[in-house]
Amino acid sequence: MWRRVVGVIGLVSGVVDDSDFIGWRMVDRFSGFRYEISGEIQDVGFPEAAQRKADELACFGWIQETEKSTLVGEARCAKTVGPRFKEWLRRGPDLARVADLAVFDYPDTKIKLHFSHFKILTADRVTCFPDPPHQCVVDVDDGPRSEL
Repeated sequence: MWRRVVGVIGLVSGVVDDSDFIGWRMVDRFSGFRYEISGEIQDVGFPEAAQRKADELACFGWIQETEKSTLVGEARCAKTVGPRFKEWLRRGPDLARVADLAVFDYPDTKIKLHFSHFKILTADRVTCFPDPPHQCVVDVDDGPRSEL
């Protein structure tokens, strides 16, 4: 109680000790990341299994199959379960053989495409990013493409 009162007094006086707010900031409570998965991951029910696992862990975000036979997506989870979801993505469902999982952790935990649940996106939705993983390629004639 006193730490919280001191924190509020610090805000009023203009002096803020960041350690007074640990646990209250978004970065202390959430984990947001982007990922790309490669390997033998097609036709084994990976997106549906990822959706079930995300729902089980109360994560939201999305997953999408790409033209180059990878899976890409974003997730935002409670800080305590974010590492568990990443570990599951490294393994995938029983029939999958994940060769690589590339992850970019967002410093502010915010994800680009925000949903209230974990969604499987169709291939026609452009979801690429300016930097890896899942970096855009720009066609001069057609605009951004999701694939490298």
